[in-house]
Amino acid sequence: MTSSPPRTAESGSGARPDTSELNEIVLAHQAFLAGKPDGRRAAFIELDLSGQDFSRVDLSQADFTGCKLHRTIFENARLRMACFFTADLTLANLNGANLSVADLRGAFFRGAQLNHTILTNANMSEAVLPAHKGSGSMGARRRRTDLSAVVAHGADLSGAQLGSSIVLRADFTDAALRGANLEGADVRNCNMTGAILENANLTDANFSGANLQGAVLTGAKASGTDFKDAIINGAVFDRGVLNASQIASAIKPTFLVWTDAELAAALAGHLAWVESEGKSGKRAVLSAVDLSGRKMAEAKLAYAVLANGKLPGVDLTNAKLAMTDLSITDLRDAKMANADLRGARLVRAHLPDADLTGANLSPLKVVGRGGRDIPANLERAKMMRAKLTGANLQNAILLGADLSGADLSNADLRGANLTDVNLQDAITDGTLFDVPPPQLAAAS
Repeated sequence: MTSSPPRTAESGSGARPDTSELNEIVLAHQAFLAGKPDGRRAAFIELDLSGQDFSRVDLSQADFTGCKLHRTIFENARLRMACFFTADLTLANLNGANLSVADLRGAFFRGAQLNHTILTNANMSEAVLPAHKGSGSMGARRRRTDLSAVVAHGADLSGAQLGSSIVLRADFTDAALRGANLEGADVRNCNMTGAILENANLTDANFSGANLQGAVLTGAKASGTDFKDAIINGAVFDRGVLNASQIASAIKPTFLVWTDAELAAALAGHLAWVESEGKSGKRAVLSAVDLSGRKMAEAKLAYAVLANGKLPGVDLTNAKLAMTDLSITDLRDAKMANADLRGARLVRAHLPDADLTGANLSPLKVVGRGGRDIPANLERAKMMRAKLTGANLQNAILLGADLSGADLSNADLRGANLTDVNLQDAITDGTLFDVPPPQLAAAS
C-alpha cells in the first residue's frame, strides 16, 4: 500500500469520536470478525483516539491508518493483521498485545510500551507516501517507522520487517528477533541484553553504542554493520561473522588460551580452596579463559566463577558444579550429562543443543546455622533443543527460559518457576510438573 485507503463513514481528519460512536464501531467490528451479515470492519482512519482504552478488545484487521493514538491503551488487545499505516502511537500501551502480521509501516512508537507484545511477521518498514500537493514533485515521500525509546522486554518480533527503521535508545531486553530484517536500521544505543537475533539480517544497520550483552546472533548477517562501542560481552556470534574492523571497534572481552598444565593447576588450586574452606589454594575464576571444546569431565568446580565465559563444546560430564556461576556463558553443544549443578547460577546462559541428561539442577541444601535451600537459577537461559532427559529441575528458577524443542522426557520440574517459559515443541513424555504449564495443557 503506497497511499492511505479511502475514507469511510467513521473516518475524518483528526475527528474525535465520542464513547457511543466508538462502542458502535467496535460492536460492528466484532460482528464482522464473527462473519455476521450485519458486521462491518472498523475503519478509524485519521481519527484522534488518544487516551482511549481498548484493553483486551479484539480489533484484528481493524484500520487505524493515520490515527493519532497518543497514550492509547491496547494492553492484551488482539490486533492481528490490523493496519496502523503512518499512525502515531507515541507513549501508547501495547503490553501483551498481539500485532502479528500487522501493517505498521511508517508508524511512530516513540516511548511506547511493548513488553511481551507479539509482533511476529509484522511489517515495520518505511512507508511510501505521495508527494505533497503543490510541491511540484512527482516523486514519493518516505517515512521511517520510529521505535525510539520504546520498552519492549520479552517482545516477539520474529520475522518482522524493520528495514531502515529508527530504534534509538530502545529497550529490547530478552526480545526475540529471530529472522527479523533490520537492514539499514538505526539501532544506536539500544539495549538488546539477552535478545535473540538468530538468522536476523543486520546488513548496514547501525548498532554503535548498543548493549548486546548475552545476545544470540548465530546465523545473523552482519555485512557493513556498525558495532562501534557496542557491548558484546557474552554475545554469541558464528565464527567469522564479524570482520577485524567490526571486532576492533566493539567493546568485548579478551579470552586467554591456557595450556593443559595451566588449566590443571587452576583446578588443583580450586579444589584446595574448596576443601580448606578458603584457607589455602585459590578460587577458580575462569571467565576470561577460552575453554571451548576442553575435556573437563568430572572436574571439581563447585563454587567456581565462569560467568561470561566461553565454553562451547566443553565436556563437563559428571562434573561437580554446585553453586558455580555460569551466567551469560556460552555453553553451546556442551556435554554436561549427570553434572552436579545444584544451586548453580545460569542466568541468561546459552545452552542450545547442550546435553544435560540426568543433570542435577535441584536446590543445594545448605546445612548449619541459618541454612536454606538455594535453587538453581536458569532465568532467561536459552536451552533450545537441549537434552534434559531425566534431569532434576525441582524448584529451579526457569523464569522466561527458552526450552523450545528441548527433550524433557522423564525430567522432574516439580516446584519449578515456569513463568513465561517457552516450551514450544518440547518433548515432555513422563515429565513431572506440579501443574502442566498452560501452553502444554492447550496443546493436549
